[in-house]
Amino acid sequence: MQSWIIKAQQDDPEAFQELMRHFSGMAHAVSNQKLCIEAYLAYLSRLSSEPDGIGSVEREVMKEIAAGEHSPDGLFRKVGNTLHQLGMGDLEFWYVLRTMAERSQPLIMLEGVEDFKADTAGGASFKNTSISLTKAGLSRV
Repeated sequence: MQSWIIKAQQDDPEAFQELMRHFSGMAHAVSNQKLCIEAYLAYLSRLSSEPDGIGSVEREVMKEIAAGEHSPDGLFRKVGNTLHQLGMGDLEFWYVLRTMAERSQPLIMLEGVEDFKADTAGGASFKNTSISLTKAGLSRV
């Protein structure tokens, strides 16, 4: 294979350079495609799985609570570090916590938040909130 490359380079240097540019472009396209596939798979992981109706973010939140993290800030930091490819912000994370607490069978319980629906911006009551797993949440960890 190497001898073919050397011969091609010697026989027609301009054609060889064009071929190398073409291969370089293909490598760049494959690299971009790989990033797109990774991003798409990360996005899909957030969706609820069929067996238990839990997505990757909810699963990671419950794992961290079971490991002893009960503050919203701590959970946001730990889950965000683990699932960094999702690029999730604090408001989106707060929404995830809210939906986990408001399901027909809540997975988490929030203590110390007075008006959960009014505090979507992560205000003072959010900072004083303690989060724990419910029975339904414990059964899915």
